[in-house]
Amino acid sequence: MNKIMVEISENLYNFVMNKRRNPYQSFEEVLESILKIYHIRPKSQKKIVFVGKPEVGKSSIRSCFFEFIQPKELITNSLEPTIGIENYIYDLYDLKCNIVDTSGQELEDLLMNRAEDIFIESNLVIFVVDSIKFKEDIKHHYELLKKIISIATMYSKNVVTALFVHKIDLISKNEIKQFKNAIMNEHRVFELAEEVDIPLFFTSIIEDYLDTIKIAFIKLIEIEEFLMPNYRKFLDLNL
Repeated sequence: MNKIMVEISENLYNFVMNKRRNPYQSFEEVLESILKIYHIRPKSQKKIVFVGKPEVGKSSIRSCFFEFIQPKELITNSLEPTIGIENYIYDLYDLKCNIVDTSGQELEDLLMNRAEDIFIESNLVIFVVDSIKFKEDIKHHYELLKKIISIATMYSKNVVTALFVHKIDLISKNEIKQFKNAIMNEHRVFELAEEVDIPLFFTSIIEDYLDTIKIAFIKLIEIEEFLMPNYRKFLDLNL
């Protein structure tokens, strides 16, 4: 039988070889083990909740990352405001994501009266803030974050809460380094005071900054563990 030669990218080769259990495994052996794991492992389910004030970009982040809608389209055709609590189901590799998008206009009411509907059995809560408004009143936003963490943990013990400081493209390039350093310092103080770890990301859906969204989700839900064609662009395998 003749062997079939397939040309692969260096990135894909390195990705696969980094999964070796021992230094003597060949590329083919490691790849086969990865594919077997994918095929036999049942889909795990995760619930991800987006919370934040009005017009901070929650729905745009969801649409951009989970639905592949281009940033230019989202900017040109603004999404309708979320009303109440909206649920979406997405498949990522062998991960099924239940995305809960909450209304910013009704945030305080939802936290008070429908917290169980929002946070029950949630795995990840993403608090999205507008960079400019966050900069203007950091204390208020951290008080709201504290409240969200407190309520979320009442309904889901092991929930992880992350902070997306969004629309960083609105911060001038001359100020962005200083802005990030100031926020990171404030964030460390908050974490120490509350004795919690809150992953912090500076994000934007603007094309020049789009990688910020990809990196944030890759780190939060570890999608680099799975190889599926529709997500090549997020893995940047250059196939």
